[in-house]
Amino acid sequence: MILDILNKLIFNLPNNTSIIILNGGVGNQIFQYFLGQELKNFYDREIIFYDIRDSYKIIHGVYIENIFEIDLIKFKVSNFNLFAKFILSPQLLKIYKFFYSRFNLKILPNLYFDNSIDLKNNNFNKYTDLYFGTWHKLINSFKCLEKKITLEFRNNFDLNNKFNFKYDFIAVHVRRGDYISSNKTSKFHGNLNKSYFLNSIDFLRKRFGNLPVLLFSDDSEWLQKNLKNIIPNSIVISSYSGTPERDLFYMSKAKYFILSNSTFSWWAAFLSQKKDKFIVIPKYWFRSFKTNKDYIFKYWNYQII
Repeated sequence: MILDILNKLIFNLPNNTSIIILNGGVGNQIFQYFLGQELKNFYDREIIFYDIRDSYKIIHGVYIENIFEIDLIKFKVSNFNLFAKFILSPQLLKIYKFFYSRFNLKILPNLYFDNSIDLKNNNFNKYTDLYFGTWHKLINSFKCLEKKITLEFRNNFDLNNKFNFKYDFIAVHVRRGDYISSNKTSKFHGNLNKSYFLNSIDFLRKRFGNLPVLLFSDDSEWLQKNLKNIIPNSIVISSYSGTPERDLFYMSKAKYFILSNSTFSWWAAFLSQKKDKFIVIPKYWFRSFKTNKDYIFKYWNYQII
């Protein structure tokens, strides 16, 4: 009864529709996109995205639909439907998530969070349902990845011959940005120290040879001062590329990866088409949470450092 009322008053969408909340940086957006692909291709759901990316204090400004050859159908709330705007406001969505995570209480019965759904055992109803999360932990259960449903970049960027991307190289990604500028984000995610990157480079070079190292970050000045000057045969790429979109594209050309605790570099490694690629992953994905197999793609060759 409640779902019937919600479907008619708020959404007014066809039955079997799933609304995926689009939020966060580009890495999170890609996980949300693939959740849509999974629901669409294997659970017979119509997919619509509800975009709240610009509602956060920290706006990443990188949008998945501008990077890849995809078309996102978006749910637009009518200006006359004030009830829908209220129910789906970013502030209330966060409150719903808080009550679920703290008290295991679902205020909206058709709203799902990261830890509240098992796709294989979920009995989808005919009404509209909503998904608000990052969905990283579901990635190894997605059938769409087995079917090679993937992403194609909209642009093939030119680096003006700063490096020949036909050669194998190590891509190092250093996530700083809001991990540094926001106390709340820093306390939650934590920051990797310089020794992690140096030890990881040493590990890969001992195992695979003296490969060139390409350095990527949202803080190229930090790379120059802290890594470039002490790593032989290394290049700071971000200072040349200038945009996250280009960084993601160039990183995806690597065969060897040193990830930050960031979905941005996670997807760069995933999108690489190199055979026998190898990925180094930090021991802690969050400040107080060790990286486990839920956060590592099941077909990767990897080392946790």
